[in-house]
Amino acid sequence: MPDIPYDVWECVASYIPDEYLKELYSLNSAFFHASMAARYRTVKLERYTNLKVIEHLRDSDISKLVRRIEFHYHWLFNRIIAGILRAQFSAMSEMLPYLNDIQDISVFWGTVKVPVEFFASLWNAFGPNLKKLAIDAPLPKLIRMLASHPTFLSLEDLELVIHEGENVTTQDGALDEGYIHRCFSPTIHRLKMTSYYLDLSNIFSLLPCFINLGVLHVAMVTLSDPTALANILTQHAHTLKDVALKEIALTKQPDQWMRRFFGEHVNEHTLPLSNLQSLSLIPAHLPFNVLEPCLRRSSDTLTSLTLLNNRLTYDQLEVVVTIFSHARLLKKLHVYVFTITPETFDLLASELSGLARLILIYSDIIGLSGSAHINTSHHSQLEQCRLLRREVSQKRYPQWKLQDITVSQRPKGVQFGLREWSVMTAVAKATPSVRSLAGQGNMEVPEEYHHIYFDEV
Repeated sequence: MPDIPYDVWECVASYIPDEYLKELYSLNSAFFHASMAARYRTVKLERYTNLKVIEHLRDSDISKLVRRIEFHYHWLFNRIIAGILRAQFSAMSEMLPYLNDIQDISVFWGTVKVPVEFFASLWNAFGPNLKKLAIDAPLPKLIRMLASHPTFLSLEDLELVIHEGENVTTQDGALDEGYIHRCFSPTIHRLKMTSYYLDLSNIFSLLPCFINLGVLHVAMVTLSDPTALANILTQHAHTLKDVALKEIALTKQPDQWMRRFFGEHVNEHTLPLSNLQSLSLIPAHLPFNVLEPCLRRSSDTLTSLTLLNNRLTYDQLEVVVTIFSHARLLKKLHVYVFTITPETFDLLASELSGLARLILIYSDIIGLSGSAHINTSHHSQLEQCRLLRREVSQKRYPQWKLQDITVSQRPKGVQFGLREWSVMTAVAKATPSVRSLAGQGNMEVPEEYHHIYFDEV
């Protein structure tokens, strides 16, 4: 076989997943370099990391490949492990001068004691040039990581997940949010914040004016001052394209900060929403009539919409579909509905013909047309699924441009069983454009459900 040019081998290697590419270093020189890059692009430190892995970074041919560092230290079992961690951080501190192009740092922390001096050295070495930073930690651990008051002058992507921990206060009894505030650079384009504990109102009020903030995802248990969040959205309305708001409900009586936020700002027309392309709303509980004005004001530009936690009736789904049918821009719809019926797909196919991806979370299946409001509790779910599959399979939606269909009864941790695969394959049979089931990028069905392609459920 004649020699194949080096760049062709490089191209081939680019299509091989890293977990396989790492083992192909002995094929030829092109694969050697690609394999080494896959092996050392990310250095992952955890309690089982061998010190020899860290020592390899002394080799300049290896250290120059490293772009990302991950820290995974969730919990501590005994003093022996604590000693191992001290040795790891001591060795890693010595390696920092050998790493000269770190652009991405992720920290996943638990109850382990924070090595304050190490993090001070880490931020001093890479903070000014860092592009992406993610920290998932209890609040007191986060404060200690940032005790050296680092600056991140070039940060473009920041993700913070704040968990509960022992109280961290200043001498006057107040939390010093300045530690966290220093993470925020005006250069940030993508900002994601999740708090299971801390009220983010004060932090929101301290945020700078971002030059090009395009993505804002916020998930919180409580927010005492909705105005602080509204000011961020208003101030960056000209650049924001993707907004996600989630209300975390840790108790049976959640704070309902989203209800206050919508009532005081969104539905009073004080908040500009006309430039958004992606909107995700996941309240603990919010009446549909409170959500509806927001949807109408953003319908001319949205290409992606997620509405979860609030289950929609067929009539409410019809309102949503009607709102977005005139612009015909919506490409992705992710909603939670009470029931799936044959009319559900008739409605979506006729009114949202340009929809490319559909994710339906459901509570119930009703299999016969015209029975959306009929009590069918005496029928088993399997029988209802059989009826729906039979009817939908006989339909045709040639005008629908749907490419991926996902159906699940579980909003969290999507799982697919006989009913889900039955409905998804029925929609695929009726829609020629479908090329993917369950978001997997192909039409494969688990072997135990192959029979539904050809037989009734």
